[in-house]
Amino acid sequence: TLLDRARWLYRERADARALTLISSQAPDRSVTYGEFLTEAARYAFALEQVGVKPGDLVVLVLQHGESVLYSFWGAMLLGAVPSIFPFLTEKLDPDHYFDSVSKLVTHSEARVVITYDELEPALRGILTGGDKAPVILTIEQLQPGGDVTEYLDRNPARPDDTAFLQHSSGSTGLQKGVMLSHRSVLNQVRAYSDAIALQPEDVIVSWLPLYHDMGLI
Repeated sequence: TLLDRARWLYRERADARALTLISSQAPDRSVTYGEFLTEAARYAFALEQVGVKPGDLVVLVLQHGESVLYSFWGAMLLGAVPSIFPFLTEKLDPDHYFDSVSKLVTHSEARVVITYDELEPALRGILTGGDKAPVILTIEQLQPGGDVTEYLDRNPARPDDTAFLQHSSGSTGLQKGVMLSHRSVLNQVRAYSDAIALQPEDVIVSWLPLYHDMGLI
């Protein structure tokens, strides 16, 4: 599973660089595998504290940055199913955007929606009410903590369990959700790696959105 791979990276390559975050608002910052998974485990703890359980769907409507990465992996470490949604930008029609988000969250019966301060009031306005309304939290309301080894060693997933929920672009209608298993994602990563002759020392630069399957995987 992806979690087996994460555990191996934490124990065997903790000091190796996992990624470098590039932002126009802050200096570039490199993060090691050890740092990345420690922070992801802290987010797993935070999600557990607000009632997220294994199997729950956690929708992430977050701008690009460390929080969406740690929340995504934190949910998987907990055994929950993360799904990254697009965030509202000037390129999107607000009415269409909120209508799509409302339908997708309701249809998928998401347990928790995590977003950022500016978007929280609007999401709360369209998603509250009803017996199955999700808990809506801002990223600032989460309280990361806990011990990384606890969440890495839980490893609740099996190869054919759903790792995360990915949606199509929705260019011809409402986005379609696809449940991707750990096995499927790892098979795709291996095939993609072989196709481009990827080596361990290679660096990949991407500006693709993380809610897009190519940007994420």
